[in-house]
Amino acid sequence: MIPSRTALAKLKGEWAELQFMTKALALGLRVARVYGDSARYDFLVDAGGRLSRVQIKSAWHIQKTTYRLAAQRGAPLGKVPYRTQEVDFVIGYVVPEDAWYVVPAAALARRRNFWVFPHRPQSRGRFERYRDAWRLLGPIPAPARFDLNACADPEVLAPPACGP
Repeated sequence: MIPSRTALAKLKGEWAELQFMTKALALGLRVARVYGDSARYDFLVDAGGRLSRVQIKSAWHIQKTTYRLAAQRGAPLGKVPYRTQEVDFVIGYVVPEDAWYVVPAAALARRRNFWVFPHRPQSRGRFERYRDAWRLLGPIPAPARFDLNACADPEVLAPPACGP
């Protein structure tokens, strides 16, 4: 069975949210997922003790010469832009380019969409300054380094032998 357009869009959004969590954790940020769909934001992000309300959006294909990222939410009478009282950042992920945009809600100035050009390295688009601007969330801690030493039961996994 082919999922409906709405179900497919929801699956894409959930996948982008998982990619965000992976990226944020790799950067050393702490991420908390908001339970349910009634909050205006998807995550709380802790960057060096600074908490931010973050909404994740994704673009999956180019439209003529640009990628469009939504900065809006559904409302009873249609779509409305996010407000600074609702979210602190809209973080956009351009899937085909593996590009992230960390845009402060105040920079969106009541826009319902914003356009980015990750496929054009020399672009001077209005929102290009927010590409990989993770520092705007707050101090990015150095990622923790750790060594993982594991050993399997020798009867289950013969060579190499484990031990001191």
